[in-house]
Amino acid sequence: AGSGNTQVDLLSNHLRRDYALPAYNLAHPGEMPDYLSYVSAFSGSHQGPRVLLFVYEGNDFVSTDGKSGSAGRRLWRRYYEMFSGTNVYRVTKSLTKRAMRRSQIAGSAYVTIGDLRGHKMAFLTRYVEATRAREQLPIQEFEHVLVRLQPQLEHVYFIPTSYRIYHRHLADGSGPLPDAKWQYLDTLCQRERIACTNLTGPMQRAADELLARDQFMWWPDDTHWNGNGVAVAARVVAESLGRGDHRSRRP
Repeated sequence: AGSGNTQVDLLSNHLRRDYALPAYNLAHPGEMPDYLSYVSAFSGSHQGPRVLLFVYEGNDFVSTDGKSGSAGRRLWRRYYEMFSGTNVYRVTKSLTKRAMRRSQIAGSAYVTIGDLRGHKMAFLTRYVEATRAREQLPIQEFEHVLVRLQPQLEHVYFIPTSYRIYHRHLADGSGPLPDAKWQYLDTLCQRERIACTNLTGPMQRAADELLARDQFMWWPDDTHWNGNGVAVAARVVAESLGRGDHRSRRP
């Protein structure tokens, strides 16, 4: 959805401007079952949309079973639907998150700080733990969404965490990281005959080139790509869809 970026750096804008691929950001916010709901609703009013599904290593490989029926989640849904388009929502959401997370962020457990060529970069600790996990158990809801979306799925993309991309440049970066989540996704996609691409390799190569110039692919205090990271993702998407003959405007 382009968190932290200007409109010009949205993935959909890169695809349209640099590769002549019309695209729309549909599935935000939410989890895998929400993505299915968004696509189903969108398909009801748009003829034959094709879906590019982006699955994030940090927080998409978790069970959502039982969440949708909780009172807290229903309340959140009603609040979001009523106020999500207003400035009141933006302010209250920001203040609530600050109040809830201030103590966590102040402690060392919530955020892991790494040094990259003299530049500090923050990694959400639970995403670090997700990256280092040696096993990924099957997730029924995750697999159900892939199966339901399969007729409309053009391609699935695995988004690595920033920790995975920069791990080898950190003090604790000796030895390879496990790859449990990608292996799980790749197995599912092969089983369902869905095209699937891992963004890790292209992102690592681009990150290394940029790091040599003291530039980065992620915001230093966020878990989201900056414009450089979005541009690399757009290039890989275009190439995987047979549209890589256009030239991206960023590395």
